[in-house]
Amino acid sequence: NPSVTIKIPSPVCALTNVPFTASGGNANWQYNWNFGDGFISNLQNPAHAYAEVLVPTSYTVSLTVTDEFGCTFSTSKPISLLPSLKPNIGTDKFICAGDSVKLFLTSGSFSSYQWYKDGVLIPAATGSFYYALIAGEYWVEVSNGIGCVANSNHIKVKYNPSPVAKIMKVKVQCYKTFSLQNTVNQPGCNYTWSSIPSGITMPVNNGTNAASFASFTVPAAGNYQIVLSV
Repeated sequence: NPSVTIKIPSPVCALTNVPFTASGGNANWQYNWNFGDGFISNLQNPAHAYAEVLVPTSYTVSLTVTDEFGCTFSTSKPISLLPSLKPNIGTDKFICAGDSVKLFLTSGSFSSYQWYKDGVLIPAATGSFYYALIAGEYWVEVSNGIGCVANSNHIKVKYNPSPVAKIMKVKVQCYKTFSLQNTVNQPGCNYTWSSIPSGITMPVNNGTNAASFASFTVPAAGNYQIVLSV
């Protein structure tokens, strides 16, 4: 009579391809696997992914082999199924050019991590968090240490548009008080006036949403450079 030994990993996670092995058999034999969830396979060493479960579940996996003479052998083993891994790294992020943003899992802890950008593995990015320096699409692949692997949701890191500052006024002003115009006053941006050399009295709202027209007082006549930073 034919005889085989089956190898079934357990526990396993839902939605993860699980390898099933029948050793000691013959390639000419017929193999009939039943995974216990309504699915079957006629391969000697198949792989099967179980559907999602909400709580830990058990199935009985059975295999029947038939040799070239019509003799059969059957065996079975239980398999424990766990809910799938559900890593999540939140929503899209925004950065300014030259800055970075920390990407991390919103919940859960896993045994291994590998971060990806635009479909390409990021070398040495194997921690539970990653600082993204440039725009792109990011996600992380995690494992729980018993063979269960899952990808997180994908998020995009985008660049914020660069703020704009522009001063309009004639270059020659009368001593001692003069005004300059900030022609671009973007909501939510902080505009800061400064001078080179220092000593000029700045507008009262300096460092906030600077007024379109800002007044300055100079201590003495001379050449000054007025800087508007945003």
